[in-house]
Amino acid sequence: MKEDEHIKDFNNQVKQETEVNNEELLTKFKDEQNLVKGLLLSSLGALIGAVLWAVVSFVTNYQIGYMAIAVGALTGYAMRMGGKGVDPIFGYSAAALAFLGCLMGNIFTTAAFIAKELKSDIFTGIGKIFEIGLDKVLAESFSGMNLLFYGFAIYEGYKFAFRKIKEE
Repeated sequence: MKEDEHIKDFNNQVKQETEVNNEELLTKFKDEQNLVKGLLLSSLGALIGAVLWAVVSFVTNYQIGYMAIAVGALTGYAMRMGGKGVDPIFGYSAAALAFLGCLMGNIFTTAAFIAKELKSDIFTGIGKIFEIGLDKVLAESFSGMNLLFYGFAIYEGYKFAFRKIKEE
């Protein structure tokens, strides 16, 4: 047997062993997934991100679209830590929660500015939003840039949601 054939045989053997190890590792990771825990932590991440967005926007007196990216990343990362997922549902769920976190961020920000205008607290501002109509308030405060930043947030939520595949 020539030396080249020995190398080919060795490479084929390594490839087969690697495929088996990867399948075993993937099976192990799938067994460790926890969608419920991921959803709980990711929801909390979206809520914390939304509150931070409102605080930063209120303090700077400017609604900062980049905060949507932070909401998406925080939501996705929380899904990764809690869910340890490798299946697509983890990414889809985190993306949806990131979108909801962005909506909450806009609602909380608007509520804070309404409360400031009324010289009242945030809960009065939230109540006023529902009195006016959530759909009307969101439509009034919506801009084309929201679509861009919400898209970034959804992408970040999806991207960060998955467990990193590496041997532990």
